[in-house]
Amino acid sequence: MLKLLVFAPCEKVIIAEDKTSSVITFLEVVNISISPEQVAELEPDTGVPFAWYVFSLWHKETDEDIGNYMQRIRLILPDNKIAVDVDSPFEITSQFRNARLHVRINGFPIPKISGDCKLKVFLRKADSQDDWQEVGEYPIIVQFTGQSLPQSEEATPSE
Repeated sequence: MLKLLVFAPCEKVIIAEDKTSSVITFLEVVNISISPEQVAELEPDTGVPFAWYVFSLWHKETDEDIGNYMQRIRLILPDNKIAVDVDSPFEITSQFRNARLHVRINGFPIPKISGDCKLKVFLRKADSQDDWQEVGEYPIIVQFTGQSLPQSEEATPSE
């Protein structure tokens, strides 16, 4: 089976003409300027509007690895909700030792609670009905940096 050399979320990926890759700014922590009270009021599936990428670099160890594959990227929020689930086909040929994939994701989902998100990568042969094999996991911390609103006093009617 293929070997996963690199798996990382980032702000930008550059693939040069010579097939070399540059990964810009790894995502380790996502700070969201919102208070926990405001999060509770959000519509389901609300996200922060920015594009980010998931870069993976697969290595062919033997010619037996040549073939068509499917890669699955899954982002699991701190409450275990699956927020991103993207499948990408790719091919391993005899011409190249490595295969690069970069998946663009529009928006970062706002979880209901702050904490560790798990970005996972799975692999299987494209023509297979076998179960997906989990081959990598990358933690992304989500923090809410907004201030909680002060409790307002109940208004008392004046006489």
